[in-house]
Amino acid sequence: MPTPTATTSSQKFRPGNLVTARNRLWVVQSNSQDNWLHLRPVGGADDEITTLMPSLERIPVKPANFSLPDPNNIGIFNSGRLLFDALRFQLRSGTGPFRSFASLNFEPRSYQYVPLLMAMRQKTVRLLIADDVGVGKTIEAGMIARELIDRGEIQSIMTLCPPHLVDQWCAEFKEHFNLEAFPVTSANAARIERSIPLGQTLLDEHPIIVVSLDYIKAPQHRDYFLTMHPDLLIVDEAHTCVKGETKQKQLRFEFLQKMLQGEVAEYQEQFQFLSDFDDTDAQDDTDADSTETAPAPAKKKSKVAASSQPAGRLMPKHLLLLTATPHSGKEDAFFSLLSLLDPKFEELKTNTSANSPLRRQLANCFVQRRRKDIQSWSVTNNDSATQFTVRKVSEVTYELNDEWQKFFDDAQTYCFNMLEANSNASHMIYFAVLALFRCISSSPAAASAALGNRHDNLAAKEAAKAQKEASIQAERLQEQINAAEAEGKEALDVATGDDLENDSDAALGESDLEPQLFLQDSSELKALQEQVEKLKGADNDPKLKKVITLVRNLLKDGFSPIIFCRYIATAEYVAEELRAKFKKATVACITGNLNPEERKDEVLKIGAQAPRVLVATDCLSEGINLQQFFDAVVHYDLAWNPTRHEQREGRVDRFGQTAPEVRCAMVYGSNNPMDGTVINVILQKSQNIQKELGVLVPVPNKTATINKAILKSILFRKGEQIHQSSFLDDLEQNDFESELNLEWENAANKLKGKATVFAQSSIHIDDVRPIWEAEQRSLGSLHELQYFAKESCAHLGAILEPSETEAHDQNLILGKEPLLYKFPLNSINNQAIKQRFVDEEFKEGQIIDFNLLNRVSPFISTLAESMISEAMGDQENLLMGRPSNAVVLTGQDPTGDTESHSLNHRHNALARTSVACSPKVNKLTRLFLVRIRYQMRVAYNRQTRRFLMVEEVLPLAAQGNKTVSWLPREQAEDLLVNSQAQGNINMEVAKQRLSAALDFIQQPEQRDYLTALAQKRCQEIKDEHISVKRFTSGGSVVEVTPCDPYDIMGCYVLLPDMD
Repeated sequence: MPTPTATTSSQKFRPGNLVTARNRLWVVQSNSQDNWLHLRPVGGADDEITTLMPSLERIPVKPANFSLPDPNNIGIFNSGRLLFDALRFQLRSGTGPFRSFASLNFEPRSYQYVPLLMAMRQKTVRLLIADDVGVGKTIEAGMIARELIDRGEIQSIMTLCPPHLVDQWCAEFKEHFNLEAFPVTSANAARIERSIPLGQTLLDEHPIIVVSLDYIKAPQHRDYFLTMHPDLLIVDEAHTCVKGETKQKQLRFEFLQKMLQGEVAEYQEQFQFLSDFDDTDAQDDTDADSTETAPAPAKKKSKVAASSQPAGRLMPKHLLLLTATPHSGKEDAFFSLLSLLDPKFEELKTNTSANSPLRRQLANCFVQRRRKDIQSWSVTNNDSATQFTVRKVSEVTYELNDEWQKFFDDAQTYCFNMLEANSNASHMIYFAVLALFRCISSSPAAASAALGNRHDNLAAKEAAKAQKEASIQAERLQEQINAAEAEGKEALDVATGDDLENDSDAALGESDLEPQLFLQDSSELKALQEQVEKLKGADNDPKLKKVITLVRNLLKDGFSPIIFCRYIATAEYVAEELRAKFKKATVACITGNLNPEERKDEVLKIGAQAPRVLVATDCLSEGINLQQFFDAVVHYDLAWNPTRHEQREGRVDRFGQTAPEVRCAMVYGSNNPMDGTVINVILQKSQNIQKELGVLVPVPNKTATINKAILKSILFRKGEQIHQSSFLDDLEQNDFESELNLEWENAANKLKGKATVFAQSSIHIDDVRPIWEAEQRSLGSLHELQYFAKESCAHLGAILEPSETEAHDQNLILGKEPLLYKFPLNSINNQAIKQRFVDEEFKEGQIIDFNLLNRVSPFISTLAESMISEAMGDQENLLMGRPSNAVVLTGQDPTGDTESHSLNHRHNALARTSVACSPKVNKLTRLFLVRIRYQMRVAYNRQTRRFLMVEEVLPLAAQGNKTVSWLPREQAEDLLVNSQAQGNINMEVAKQRLSAALDFIQQPEQRDYLTALAQKRCQEIKDEHISVKRFTSGGSVVEVTPCDPYDIMGCYVLLPDMD
């Protein structure tokens, strides 16, 4: 146990010091002061951190020394590795160059270090992240935000995003970065603002907020949010905030301009990269008084008060812009987006010089990478980070049978006759025809719903009233179409509520409703409805029959598909038919009939089942990530905008997908004229361009013309002249396709040129490799984390077994390691440890998902605390019942029975000491687990700004008896981790060996070695931090000093194999 030492009232405690208070051992944390200590209990969790004032404590706070391991409490040799891993995974302030990585709920991929490194090399962060869909832009932005917080550079964050992404951003902050974000939407804003105290703003009460872009741009709300000055501003879907394209985008752009207004001059002075840093400043800071205490934390000022500062003197805000499509082919929009980083960047529109200093400056704050750009970013064989899932896209065709052909022909005749009878009517009647055939192409259920809507409406209304209402609806529809053409969206999707940039949840919910447009001739409509009812079911529906075969093959190959449909009626129809065909599979249906929270709940429910099939409308194509549970996408209905297809597939083919392969299938009718036009004119061209460039290029703004082309293909029938109308006369199919292809290729060429000119080139793999390796050494890798989870559970008697829900997973079919395990809580043999898990709300048989396993997850945290607690003495008497001459650890026991060295044996206690024979050594080798804490001093303008505490656990090995040599750290770790114990060792001999090893480490010359090692590590730690960010808004790291004495956490002795 730790030994308290004498103290005085003037005792100063620094981060990293070990102290005793309230009958417990603590480590002083960062931001502590002489009269105000932040303490974390040794072996405790983050939620046990306590703040206290030493002067008010009844029992004085005293410095303490950590006790040496007890040579009489001997355990199995594998204790060393488990204790080493437990200590590393419990660290929250590792020595790696990034302060935040110990608090992340995931292991970053190596390529995701690039935006973080680019941000760290700027004093004031200005960054446009335009990586491909699914690469992880949200993760990259969150990494920057968390790092700035943990470095003390920012305190507040405002994230602006479309409304349907607000909850997702809040969830990402919490699940991946342990940050509590507060959502602000139209639904809760008024209630929230009423609860804010007078003189305060929302940002004062909630330092991290996520706000809807549509809510914040409204004039009545804009001024209120402009009084806030967040330290970091994140803008998601930033391409929707550009100048001049539409009124909506213009309002967003103007708001962002005002948010950043007055900061440009200060930003331009402070925009300083690593290569421009003056070494003299850092040297001067080093001369500052290292004993100077950090100033007391200032009370956060009211943001309202801050807004009264003169324009141009506001505190500089860090800015992150996120978009997968920064350049849609429109030059003005692209450069207006760049102007948010710095107004000077708009000059690049006319500055074409490749060697322009301004262009080089932009390259330092603009990162855009395609998947193929990232594939080579594996820094080592252990870096699983860059192996993207392979996306295999296929086309599945079906043929309309005779019954369907007749129905299609009858519908054509009905529409053709209706157009002839209403030749002078508004051209909106053509869009009614188009909407009807879209339902027919979707499914007989959607067609029946659409025809029923029309018939029932006409039966209930007089013809004159119906015509009047249809005219009003037509006017509204025309307004939406005009707006959609300006936005480059799919007009009919907008007309029925499916607006790709309409951010309201209502719009997303109604987007899958069948359209209601008032047509004529109710008797003919009724006949069509009766006819379509006979086309339902797999025997009568060739499209459904083909998809049933497709789903069967996907399930057989271990895939979990999600089937996207255009309409609610289609989704419900398909789900019902699949349930009848696949009795052993769970089939769920999610549509806009459910609110966003209900959709999330349904996804989680089906995610726990296997095999599983999800049928959904496009309400799930945005806002909810599905990669955890699904790895195949079926486009039951073709979208008329390739962006929608990419959004659907991007729900499963994205960061966090663990399946080696994702399959995507487009289903269409080979003899369906509507599908043929969509495939040939739009989707195939989009795929060809995407294959060439590696990124999606949006369809040129030809929405109305595309709709006309599809309509013309529907109305054309062999042997008959198409209905004559000025609405369609201006369209020649061949000329239209040539014009569309030309505009599309021009946009693609512009994008290709921009990607080449502005490609990220400031950070290379050689820059990332040493940083990645330093973090892995300090905190442990994902592979080591998974090993620890399995072996520590086995040590406790709770062996993890693969879950049956993974029996149909493609990873198992391919012979890969399972990722879902059952946790047998009741098998834990130690009641105190079992209670720890119960307190954390774990249950018997609970599924542990290795996809979500990370060093700060409750499962790993509880395991690490349990292992450390057991090793520190909770199980001191477990082995004491053995006779004094007992054979321990390995080989055979005194009776001669063979004893397995498996961790599954409950009598093998985890301990800080062990002795073993091993063929890996040829002489006496002493292994020590040494925990060293360091104080890191950050100075600004030669004044100490603050002290930080970092710590690490080092395996060290001293080899030899008379002549001792210390082995390299890598070799010491290899001996600790990979040595297999062999032979028999007498208990008394083992105690003698351990006592001698502990005497050895206390010798003055060995203590000097540890001191020299710690000093060397101080310089390495400082260099690593400076390599990442030499100068920050809060200052530079100018000094790292070790906290003596160092903790000897474990002592293990290896002897040469006796054989």
